[in-house]
This record gives sequence, structure tokens and C-alpha cells, in this order.
Amino acid sequence: PIPNNNLTEYLSFLEDVGVITGYNDEGLPVYNEHYLCFDPEERLFINGSWQEGLVPHFGVPDQERIQISRFLLQMDTYRYLKGKDGADAFAIPVDQSSRDPVLTRLDSLTMDAWLNEQGYHSEYLRNYINYCCKDDYGTDIHTVSAWAGIHYFASRKGKGANAGHADVLTWPEGNAFLARQLANKTNARIQTGCLVNRIETIGEQVWVDYYDAEKAQQKRCIARHCIMAVPQYIVSGLLNDIDRKEKTRQHLHYVPWIVANLRVQTMPEQHGTNTCWDNVLYNGTGLGYVDATHQLIKQQHTQKNFTYYLPLTNQQPREARKWASNRTKEEWQDLILTDMKKMYPDIEQFLEEINITIWGHAMAQPIPGLIFGKERQLLKESGRTRIHLAHTDLAGISIFEEAFYQGIQAANAILQQTGKKG
Repeated sequence: PIPNNNLTEYLSFLEDVGVITGYNDEGLPVYNEHYLCFDPEERLFINGSWQEGLVPHFGVPDQERIQISRFLLQMDTYRYLKGKDGADAFAIPVDQSSRDPVLTRLDSLTMDAWLNEQGYHSEYLRNYINYCCKDDYGTDIHTVSAWAGIHYFASRKGKGANAGHADVLTWPEGNAFLARQLANKTNARIQTGCLVNRIETIGEQVWVDYYDAEKAQQKRCIARHCIMAVPQYIVSGLLNDIDRKEKTRQHLHYVPWIVANLRVQTMPEQHGTNTCWDNVLYNGTGLGYVDATHQLIKQQHTQKNFTYYLPLTNQQPREARKWASNRTKEEWQDLILTDMKKMYPDIEQFLEEINITIWGHAMAQPIPGLIFGKERQLLKESGRTRIHLAHTDLAGISIFEEAFYQGIQAANAILQQTGKKG
């Protein structure tokens, strides 16, 4: 979604790369229409038909609709709620959120427990919330922190001249667009094809040992400071930090994801709303698929690329990784197509190619106690003056804004140490 308007550094970056084209008389950003998700944006296959939007309504009984409306109204209230300390109840970045005990208590509950407290028992509502938590956090409502679950719905407050808080910025290549723009804006040398295997501080220097795959040589880079923008299970290995390794094992649980790209010929659609950017199956095995051709200016295609997502949430992450590593490509393909056939019964006749990737450690799960627990705060420090950490697992929530501000914090720490200004 579009960023909150108080994120001035992020807004400035988006302006630099042409995502924001200017500001209107009210000071609201004008977003490049090519980068706002084209209509129709989302649809849900439910009760035998495609409906527009992901909030269930087609074939939903009146009593359940009442619960859904009550929940959405409560989320709108949370969106603009302030804690007793004057901070937003649910902010981006996470660390700017209120520390009001009434609100932080939510991090001690699962989302399922909170829904029970509030009297939300609608199967349709719970299925929708479960989908949202799995989509952003790779975590179901029985496992995710209630604070994180509510944050999904209540943290977005952005307003543009031509966009609202729910409008989505997207590109055919996904976040690779943002990564490429960040790379284009730096004068630093970017060296790929290298595998870092050790980082240590020697006096006032940081030694980074790495293997250059192109030249088949082990090399060393000597720097004054180092920012490690990698997950904590990698940090602990590179720093040979046994204590961090144990803390990471105990408190950060990385869920595995399956991502499959299906190249298909144009297929006949079932009844209801036409193909959207995000296409979700009610009570599906996975999270549905994104149509990667949706943002292309040319809208008539003989072929399409569907990106299918499946977080493995039915087991503990460690067990899920073991289970995933023992599956064959044929087994994965059968699982994925079985899910897709519920939306496209004849998909196998139109399928030209399928490529499947297993991400063993996709993101850290925001389980109860992580967001406001002391362990996350302790992990933020490398314990080495010249080594700085920047990764979304230090925020507890894996979104681009968190990564962006983790980087800014690390850079500011270096500037402060060197006596320079940001």
C-alpha cells in the first residue's frame, strides 16, 4: 500500500525514483498512475463465483456480514487511535508505535484469542483474517500475535492526491523495482557473485572475508564500518556469535514459503469478476496467485504469468522445512495444480511451464511477545561498535518500509560515530 504521510524519507525516495510525480496544493503526494495497481485490483473465488474484493460477501449470511462490518469498523477506529503516550497505536515503522500497556497487552495474545475475546466467531470473517495474516506474516491466526494481526489492518494511514490508504503500489517485477532504484541511487560499488563467510572487527577496522565465485578466489575487504542487511541466523554465523545464534533459534522463527511461477495460455474464466492483480481462493491451500501481466500497459495477452504463493503454516517452521525438503518437483506441482484447479478446472490443458522455488527462511513470524519483548531489542545490537545491523526480522514485521528504515537507522549510527550529519 501507499506509505503513511509522516514517512518523509521514504516519500522523498519515491519522489526521486518517479513513483511520486509531485504534490498538490494540499501537500498530498501525486502518485504515478503507472505504479498504482490497475483496476480491478482484487477478487475472491467464493461459493462458486468470483467476487470483487477480498472481504467475503457473495453468499455470506446476514449475521456473518454484521460481524464482518463490526470488525472492519473496529479496525478503522484502531487506525487513528493514539496511546496514552500520544503515539499512534499501530505505526510504521513498528518502533514508533505506542507503548501504552493497554495496547502492548495485545502482543501477549494470539489473534485467535483476541477474536474470541471480542466475540468474532464468523467463519467467513476468521477465514479472511487468517488469509491476511498468512499473506503478510506467513503465520496463521492461531500463532500470530494479536498486536501484529491488528497492525496489518490498522497501520496504513497514507493519503495521496490520487490514492487512499488501501491503494497498492506495484510493479511487474515486484520489489525488484525498488531494489534496482536503490542501487541506481548509490555511488557505492556493488559486487555480486560473492559469498561472505566471515566478518570480524580488528582494531578500528572491519574485515569482511568472502569468496569471489567469478575469479574462484578467497578475498578480504577492509572497511571502517559494515552494515549487515541479512537475517539474524546469518549474522550469528558470520560473526561466529554463539549467544546470538541461540537467541535467534529461541525467539525468531522463520517460516518457509513456496513460490511458483506458472506460464499459461489465456484460459476461460468462471462466473463473476474478471482477472485481477490479486486472485484469492476462499479457504484455499495457498494464498492464490498474482497476475504478473496485470501492470503491463498492453492488456491483451495470449500468455500470462501467474505467481502462486504458499506459506507452510501447518507445522512448526523447522518441521515444515524438513517436510518441504523431502518433496519432489512432481509432488509440489500436483499440490499447486490441485489448488489452482478449484479456480481453473482445465488449467493443465493451458499450462506451458511451471517453476517452483522453496524459500526455507522467508520471514520471521511475529508470534506473541516478539514485538514488545526484550529479545528483539537485544538482537538489534551487534555487540561490535563498527558493525551495524539492518533487517526486517529486527522489526518483527517483514514489509519494505521496515527494511528501508532499518537501513536509515544503521546509516545514521555510522554518521553519529564519525561526527557527520545525515
